[in-house]
Amino acid sequence: VNITIDDKEYKYTGEKKETQKTIIKDDKEYLFKDNEYYLKDNETYVKVTKEEVYDIINYSYLDLENINTYLSKATKNGDQYIVYLKDIILGEESDKYIIILLSNNDIDIDYTQLMKLFNTNVKNYKVKINIEE
Repeated sequence: VNITIDDKEYKYTGEKKETQKTIIKDDKEYLFKDNEYYLKDNETYVKVTKEEVYDIINYSYLDLENINTYLSKATKNGDQYIVYLKDIILGEESDKYIIILLSNNDIDIDYTQLMKLFNTNVKNYKVKINIEE
């Protein structure tokens, strides 16, 4: 996962096995097992919160089930899926939207308009997810 917020870039990588996921953010390694998150410190795993692992972006914006929900409400325009904020946010009435592009194993999402609702100073907020099997 590559995340671009304004001019800063962040990266999450990982691997999913049957009962656990390894997540690498910056130079830190995390383990997700039995619905718990752990930080690898030397050879010891110390329990941490989901918010600590996903402090750059709320996990719900990376969750494939959530993205599929967005896609189910989207309008297809060429190779783009347009998701109006009013279709995913209670009380929102504007015609602003997020854009999702699907290409092979890549999902590109421009969350800029959504994130501007929470922080008007955001100029660019994009997520690129690459899934390899």
